[in-house]
Amino acid sequence: SKFVKIISDVKLNQDEHLASLDIQDLYTNIPVSKAIDITLKRLDESKKLDNLPFTKTDIKELLNLALKNSYFQFNGKFYKQKTGLPMGNTLSPILADICMDECQKQHLHKVNIPNKIWRYVDDILIITKMNKPQLEKYVYDLNKIRGTIKFTSEFEQNDQINYLDTMLTKPIINNDIIFDNYGRYCTSESFNNKKKQRK
Repeated sequence: SKFVKIISDVKLNQDEHLASLDIQDLYTNIPVSKAIDITLKRLDESKKLDNLPFTKTDIKELLNLALKNSYFQFNGKFYKQKTGLPMGNTLSPILADICMDECQKQHLHKVNIPNKIWRYVDDILIITKMNKPQLEKYVYDLNKIRGTIKFTSEFEQNDQINYLDTMLTKPIINNDIIFDNYGRYCTSESFNNKKKQRK
Protein backbone atom coordinates (compact mmCIF):
# COMPACT_ATOMS: atom_id res chain seq x y z
CA SER A 1 0.00 0.00 0.00
CA LYS A 2 0.97 3.64 -0.31
CA PHE A 3 1.23 3.93 3.46
CA VAL A 4 3.63 0.99 3.75
CA LYS A 5 5.82 2.41 0.99
CA ILE A 6 5.97 5.76 2.77
CA ILE A 7 6.87 4.39 6.18
CA SER A 8 8.94 1.35 5.18
CA ASP A 9 12.27 3.16 5.53
CA VAL A 10 11.46 4.59 8.97
CA LYS A 11 13.63 3.34 11.81
CA LEU A 12 12.20 2.77 15.28
CA ASN A 13 14.56 3.15 18.21
CA GLN A 14 14.27 1.17 21.43
CA ASP A 15 13.00 4.15 23.43
CA GLU A 16 10.29 4.99 20.89
CA HIS A 17 6.67 3.84 20.87
CA LEU A 18 3.90 3.45 18.30
CA ALA A 19 0.65 5.30 18.96
CA SER A 20 -2.30 6.69 17.06
CA LEU A 21 -4.71 9.58 17.45
CA ASP A 22 -8.22 9.91 16.09
CA ILE A 23 -10.92 12.59 16.14
CA GLN A 24 -14.49 11.99 17.22
CA ASP A 25 -17.07 13.04 14.58
CA LEU A 26 -14.63 15.24 12.69
CA TYR A 27 -16.94 17.06 10.26
CA THR A 28 -19.73 17.98 12.64
CA ASN A 29 -17.28 19.23 15.28
CA ILE A 30 -15.40 21.70 13.08
CA PRO A 31 -17.11 25.12 13.28
CA VAL A 32 -17.75 26.53 9.81
CA SER A 33 -16.44 29.98 10.71
CA LYS A 34 -13.19 28.51 12.04
CA ALA A 35 -12.74 26.35 8.95
CA ILE A 36 -13.23 29.37 6.70
CA ASP A 37 -10.79 31.50 8.71
CA ILE A 38 -8.09 28.81 8.55
CA THR A 39 -8.66 28.34 4.81
CA LEU A 40 -8.32 32.08 4.14
CA LYS A 41 -5.19 32.17 6.31
CA ARG A 42 -3.67 29.37 4.23
CA LEU A 43 -4.55 31.18 1.00
CA ASP A 44 -2.82 34.29 2.32
CA GLU A 45 0.27 32.31 3.25
CA SER A 46 0.46 30.59 -0.13
CA LYS A 47 -0.04 33.85 -2.07
CA LYS A 48 -2.57 32.04 -4.26
CA LEU A 49 -5.06 34.85 -3.74
CA ASP A 50 -2.81 37.00 -5.90
CA ASN A 51 -3.66 34.86 -8.93
CA LEU A 52 -7.41 34.63 -8.35
CA PRO A 53 -10.06 36.96 -9.81
CA PHE A 54 -11.66 37.16 -6.35
CA THR A 55 -10.93 39.16 -3.26
CA LYS A 56 -10.56 37.59 0.17
CA THR A 57 -14.01 38.95 1.05
CA ASP A 58 -15.50 37.35 -2.07
CA ILE A 59 -14.10 33.94 -1.17
CA LYS A 60 -15.30 34.24 2.42
CA GLU A 61 -18.82 35.09 1.27
CA LEU A 62 -18.87 32.22 -1.23
CA LEU A 63 -17.67 29.73 1.40
CA ASN A 64 -20.27 30.96 3.88
CA LEU A 65 -22.98 30.61 1.24
CA ALA A 66 -21.91 27.08 0.32
CA LEU A 67 -21.37 25.80 3.86
CA LYS A 68 -24.09 27.50 5.90
CA ASN A 69 -27.01 26.65 3.67
CA SER A 70 -26.91 22.87 3.67
CA TYR A 71 -30.07 20.85 4.13
CA PHE A 72 -30.72 17.14 4.49
CA GLN A 73 -33.81 14.96 4.37
CA PHE A 74 -34.84 12.54 7.10
CA ASN A 75 -38.13 10.64 7.27
CA GLY A 76 -39.59 12.80 4.55
CA LYS A 77 -38.73 16.08 6.28
CA PHE A 78 -36.01 18.60 5.45
CA TYR A 79 -33.60 19.87 8.09
CA LYS A 80 -30.85 22.47 8.11
CA GLN A 81 -27.55 21.45 9.70
CA LYS A 82 -26.81 23.95 12.46
CA THR A 83 -23.28 23.06 13.53
CA GLY A 84 -20.11 21.81 11.90
CA LEU A 85 -19.12 21.20 8.32
CA PRO A 86 -22.11 19.82 6.40
CA MET A 87 -22.05 16.11 5.64
CA GLY A 88 -22.21 15.41 1.92
CA ASN A 89 -20.97 18.85 0.92
CA THR A 90 -18.09 18.56 -1.55
CA LEU A 91 -16.20 21.33 0.25
CA SER A 92 -16.31 19.67 3.67
CA PRO A 93 -13.52 17.08 3.11
CA ILE A 94 -11.21 19.79 1.74
CA LEU A 95 -11.77 22.20 4.60
CA ALA A 96 -11.61 19.41 7.19
CA ASP A 97 -8.22 18.37 5.82
CA ILE A 98 -6.98 21.97 5.94
CA CYS A 99 -8.13 22.27 9.57
CA MET A 100 -6.46 19.00 10.51
CA ASP A 101 -3.22 20.11 8.87
CA GLU A 102 -3.34 23.36 10.85
CA CYS A 103 -3.97 21.45 14.08
CA GLN A 104 -1.09 19.12 13.31
CA LYS A 105 1.29 22.05 12.83
CA GLN A 106 0.12 23.95 15.91
CA HIS A 107 -0.27 21.19 18.48
CA LEU A 108 0.97 17.75 17.50
CA HIS A 109 4.66 18.64 17.28
CA LYS A 110 4.84 18.18 21.05
CA VAL A 111 3.72 14.56 21.00
CA ASN A 112 5.75 13.14 18.13
CA ILE A 113 9.40 12.85 17.24
CA PRO A 114 10.30 15.21 14.37
CA ASN A 115 9.62 13.65 10.94
CA LYS A 116 7.72 10.75 12.51
CA ILE A 117 4.04 11.64 12.14
CA TRP A 118 1.64 10.51 9.40
CA ARG A 119 -1.99 11.39 8.83
CA TYR A 120 -4.84 9.98 6.75
CA VAL A 121 -7.73 12.45 7.14
CA ASP A 122 -8.30 12.27 10.93
CA ASP A 123 -6.34 9.06 11.59
CA ILE A 124 -2.88 9.97 12.84
CA LEU A 125 0.06 7.66 13.43
CA ILE A 126 2.91 8.89 15.59
CA ILE A 127 6.20 7.58 16.85
CA THR A 128 6.73 9.06 20.28
CA LYS A 129 8.98 8.83 23.31
CA MET A 130 5.99 9.38 25.58
CA ASN A 131 4.73 6.43 27.59
CA LYS A 132 1.02 5.62 27.71
CA PRO A 133 0.13 7.79 30.77
CA GLN A 134 2.06 10.72 29.31
CA LEU A 135 0.25 10.41 25.98
CA GLU A 136 -3.14 10.17 27.66
CA LYS A 137 -2.36 13.26 29.76
CA TYR A 138 -1.27 15.13 26.65
CA VAL A 139 -4.49 14.23 24.80
CA TYR A 140 -6.54 15.23 27.85
CA ASP A 141 -4.87 18.65 27.94
CA LEU A 142 -5.17 19.01 24.17
CA ASN A 143 -8.91 18.37 24.30
CA LYS A 144 -9.35 21.14 26.85
CA ILE A 145 -7.97 23.75 24.45
CA ARG A 146 -9.39 22.41 21.19
CA GLY A 147 -13.04 23.19 21.94
CA THR A 148 -15.42 20.95 20.01
CA ILE A 149 -12.66 18.87 18.40
CA LYS A 150 -11.93 15.87 20.62
CA PHE A 151 -8.98 13.52 20.20
CA THR A 152 -8.82 9.90 21.26
CA SER A 153 -5.57 7.97 21.55
CA GLU A 154 -4.40 4.40 21.24
CA PHE A 155 -1.06 3.20 22.54
CA GLU A 156 0.79 0.12 21.33
CA GLN A 157 -0.13 -3.17 23.02
CA ASN A 158 2.38 -6.00 23.08
CA ASP A 159 4.57 -3.88 20.81
CA GLN A 160 1.83 -3.70 18.16
CA ILE A 161 -0.71 -1.20 16.88
CA ASN A 162 -3.29 -1.26 14.10
CA TYR A 163 -3.27 1.72 11.75
CA LEU A 164 -5.45 1.86 8.62
CA ASP A 165 -5.97 -1.90 8.84
CA THR A 166 -2.22 -2.47 8.82
CA MET A 167 -0.71 -4.12 11.88
CA LEU A 168 2.57 -2.48 12.84
CA THR A 169 4.98 -4.36 15.09
CA LYS A 170 8.01 -2.97 16.87
CA PRO A 171 11.24 -4.68 15.84
CA ILE A 172 13.11 -7.03 18.16
CA ILE A 173 16.40 -7.39 16.31
CA ASN A 174 16.79 -4.39 14.02
CA ASN A 175 15.06 -1.03 13.80
CA ASP A 176 12.71 -1.82 10.90
CA ILE A 177 8.97 -1.79 11.61
CA ILE A 178 7.21 -5.03 10.69
CA PHE A 179 4.02 -4.73 8.60
CA ASP A 180 1.06 -7.06 8.27
CA ASN A 181 -1.46 -5.75 5.73
CA TYR A 182 -4.91 -7.21 6.05
CA GLY A 183 -7.41 -4.55 5.06
CA ARG A 184 -8.01 -1.13 3.56
CA TYR A 185 -5.30 0.35 1.38
CA CYS A 186 -4.72 4.06 0.86
CA THR A 187 -4.27 5.77 -2.47
CA SER A 188 -1.47 8.21 -3.12
CA GLU A 189 -4.01 11.01 -3.49
CA SER A 190 -5.73 10.41 -0.17
CA PHE A 191 -2.78 9.72 2.10
CA ASN A 192 -1.34 12.89 3.60
CA ASN A 193 2.37 12.75 4.22
CA LYS A 194 4.85 15.33 3.03
CA LYS A 195 8.22 14.19 1.74
CA LYS A 196 9.91 16.53 4.16
CA GLN A 197 8.48 14.41 6.99
CA ARG A 198 10.64 11.51 5.90
CA LYS A 199 14.31 10.91 6.44
